[in-house]
Amino acid sequence: MDIRKHLTRILNFLPKSIFVMIILFSILLIISDLSLVSEKNIRVIKTEQGYQFYDADKPVLFYQVTPKASAKGTYSRANYCHPVYDLDGNIITEDFPKDHLHHRGIFWAWHQVNIGDTRIHDMWKCNDFSWDVHKVQILDNQKGSAAIRANVYWKSPQWKNGNEAFAEEEVTIQVHEVKNNYRAIDFVIKILALEEGLEIGGSENSKEYGGFSPRIVLPEDIAMNDSSGIIEPQRNIITAGNWVNFSGTFGTKKSSFAIFSHPSNPGLSNRWVLRRSRSMQNAAFPGRESVSVSTKKPIILKYRLIFHTNSDLNKLFKKYCGVM
Repeated sequence: MDIRKHLTRILNFLPKSIFVMIILFSILLIISDLSLVSEKNIRVIKTEQGYQFYDADKPVLFYQVTPKASAKGTYSRANYCHPVYDLDGNIITEDFPKDHLHHRGIFWAWHQVNIGDTRIHDMWKCNDFSWDVHKVQILDNQKGSAAIRANVYWKSPQWKNGNEAFAEEEVTIQVHEVKNNYRAIDFVIKILALEEGLEIGGSENSKEYGGFSPRIVLPEDIAMNDSSGIIEPQRNIITAGNWVNFSGTFGTKKSSFAIFSHPSNPGLSNRWVLRRSRSMQNAAFPGRESVSVSTKKPIILKYRLIFHTNSDLNKLFKKYCGVM
């Protein structure tokens, strides 16, 4: 039963003492205010360009729907998140960085996109590729979070002159409220082929990068670790844990940012491409060997971002996996 209605009903049966009335009415107002704060704490607002997530009045994340290009009109892209903010309000992502103009906030893309013998160039580099975000829903709020679900057609001028989609992606982005000095942001990406013979894959070299890729600000004191300890980034792909943490001075003080790769993800969910500067961080899937995308059963990829201060990431990862 709604608490405010319940208190109002009690008021009708109690002696009409002015003192009692004042006390109960004050309680009613306090509960009402708390309820409204709770209901509106995490929210999503539609804009001309996309969808903005807020925590109260503070921006958290922006999802880009309208295609966005560089100043010269190149590297047009959509279906990614930027800016994304840490717990202190610092923008932690980069868009159109000078060293890699095709990098963009939190994104997911692949170098290899093939339909049979036809090579579609190049989703990763935003070359001859377009994201048609044709439907976005703001999902009913769950307790302490807000979410959107976007349906995105993959198109290219190299496939039927860009008039027909060859794949449909469904991405769900859920932002959670800050709890115990951390915030979780969930991504669930589903990819379904609309044409037989579709394959996706990472770079065809020893780096093997492709898939879920946050392009984050990298301060000089950046340090990386997994559950086993310190990680030293390498030129090529490495095997680590199912989560990687990044600590450093973002803004004026130190904080941390972690990427969780869900163990249910297809293939090996503990392979990473990591960089100390001028690049993205990549939960690599599937590697240089491409994989088929079904027209009946989608590929499902799940990731969680954690913004935190000295959190127990092993505990949070177990919670994410439903172990706790």
